[in-house]
Amino acid sequence: AKGFMGGNDRTPPTAAEMQQHMDDRMDRLFKLVDATDAQKAQIKSIMTANQGAHEAQFKQMQELHTQAQALRDAKTPMDSAEAKALRLKMFEQREQAITERAAIERQVKAILTPEQAAKLDAEKAKHQNGEGHGKGGKGGKGDHGGRGMGMGGPGGMM
Repeated sequence: AKGFMGGNDRTPPTAAEMQQHMDDRMDRLFKLVDATDAQKAQIKSIMTANQGAHEAQFKQMQELHTQAQALRDAKTPMDSAEAKALRLKMFEQREQAITERAAIERQVKAILTPEQAAKLDAEKAKHQNGEGHGKGGKGGKGDHGGRGMGMGGPGGMM
């Protein structure tokens, strides 16, 4: 079965797959909080405004992943300084993504009622605890670094 990451672990998703993924996540959010039409429009506006930056960030993360894979697959001994520099870049990129997702989540939560925000928080906590992925906890997807249901990126609501 072809998942969000494309045909296999090395095939990036197409633009259409990424858009479908985002649409599905927004639909789940809307159903979870029983969003009004006005809220849906505002949330879609936030997501559209951040889409270009998100796509650029995703491409940069893919490039870093490709570089790491090439370094692991190289026939020559691994350069530890190069590997350390790449790990640092990947860590910085991840931290930036987490910060940006948190900012988007704050914008979305500002649109929600306190009751809707509480529903979102409860769902996020459930996912961070390994629930909500069917039988077997995380469903083999790994921890995702505690991102839980952040508003952007794989593993989140948006």
